[in-house]
Amino acid sequence: MRPLLLLGSLSALLAVFLGAMGAHFLSSHMLENGADNFATANLYHMFHSLALLALGLSWAQMEGHPKALNCLKYAGFAMTGGLLCFSGMLYGASLTSLGAFHWLIPLGGLFFMAGWFFFSLAVFRFNKRT
Repeated sequence: MRPLLLLGSLSALLAVFLGAMGAHFLSSHMLENGADNFATANLYHMFHSLALLALGLSWAQMEGHPKALNCLKYAGFAMTGGLLCFSGMLYGASLTSLGAFHWLIPLGGLFFMAGWFFFSLAVFRFNKRT
């Protein structure tokens, strides 16, 4: 599906850009443990950008299998939510105090897990013979 491919490729571009910014320009502005938080955010950001690309590429293979495609759609929404909540908030936590928004980081982790669950379910529901 084109939107997943576009989102995944732009997200990967952003992950590379933010990784470079974190390594070369933002390190002097990071809080204690900020570099570790930033590196974790960037690692998960890139892995899940690649996962969005995999979802988009899987879409063509599962065309005509509505149950599998619904699971891919849910996986895409969940992984996008994980990118925003987990990686986005962890990037923010490396540079500033999040205050009341710190609870979004574990919620993002749950979104990532839900995304992988739905991706697995899509593969399980996909039956090439029908």
